[in-house]
Amino acid sequence: MKAQNTPTGRPRKGAFSSSRLIASIPLLLASVWPSASRAEAPVITWTQTAQFDLANTAATIGRSEGFSPNPPMQAVEQDGTLEFAGALAGFQVGNLNYVLTGVQANLSSTYSSNVQFAGYDCCVLSDVYMAGQFQATIQTRFSFDATAKSELVQSWSDWKMDDCWAGRCDMLVNHPVATPIERQWRWTDTSLFVQAPDLKLELSKHAIMEMTAWRNDDSWDELRNPLNQWKGSVTLQYTYQAQPVPEASGGSMLVAGGLAVAMVCGRRRRKAFSAPATSTPA
Repeated sequence: MKAQNTPTGRPRKGAFSSSRLIASIPLLLASVWPSASRAEAPVITWTQTAQFDLANTAATIGRSEGFSPNPPMQAVEQDGTLEFAGALAGFQVGNLNYVLTGVQANLSSTYSSNVQFAGYDCCVLSDVYMAGQFQATIQTRFSFDATAKSELVQSWSDWKMDDCWAGRCDMLVNHPVATPIERQWRWTDTSLFVQAPDLKLELSKHAIMEMTAWRNDDSWDELRNPLNQWKGSVTLQYTYQAQPVPEASGGSMLVAGGLAVAMVCGRRRRKAFSAPATSTPA
C-alpha cells in the first residue's frame, strides 16, 4: 500500500495550552506593554512673585485739652503697581512639546492699622474713653482685567482711667488692628500672558479714620495713626502640559498582537498537519 500524507488524527485537547501558549506570551506582552507602561507626562509649573508694601502714615488725628467733640475724619490714600514678565507660549523637553494651558494669580496680604493714644497732665488723667473705626477700600486690577474691590471695616474702643495727683502723668496706648486679605484669579485664555511687555497689577487703598466716640474730661491728649499699611505679595503661576503624541491606541495594538499570535499558531498547526504519516504493519 502506498503511503499517503494524511493526518494521523486531531491534536489532543490541551496539547497547545502548554508549549504553544508559553511561546505566545512574549507576543501578547509586546502588544499590551506600550499602553500599560507609558507614564503620564508631568505637568510643569513656573511662578513669579512680587512683594508690595503700601505703608502711608496719617498725621495726628486729633488733639484736645479737656472735653472736645469727635476729631475730624482722616483719609489715607496710596497706590502702587506691580510688574510681571510675560510667559512663553510653549517649549520642548526631550521629545515632549509643552503648551501654556492656564494661569493663576494669588494675592496674600494683611491690612494693618494702629490708633495710638498719647495723654499728659501734670496732676490728673482720668475718664478717657475713645472708639472709632477704619473704613478701607482695597482695589486690584490687572492691565487687561476688570477691577476687583474689597471693603473692610476695622473697629476699636478703649476706656482709660488713671489718677495722678502728684508729679507728672503720661500715657501711651496702642490699639493695633490687622485684617487678612486674600484674593485669587484664574485664566484659561493664556494669550493675555504670552510674552506680554505690559503685564501689570495696579493696587490702591483708600482708608478713612472715623471717631465714633470721644470723651475726655480733663487732660492734654492726642490720637495718632502711626501705622496704616497694606502689605503682602502676588504670585502668578503658569501651568504647562504636554501635548498628546499621536500613536496607535491600546486596543488596536492588542488586536495586532492577537493577530500575530494567531499567525504563529496557524503556521505551527499547518506544519503539524502536513507531517508524513507513520506506516504500520498490515
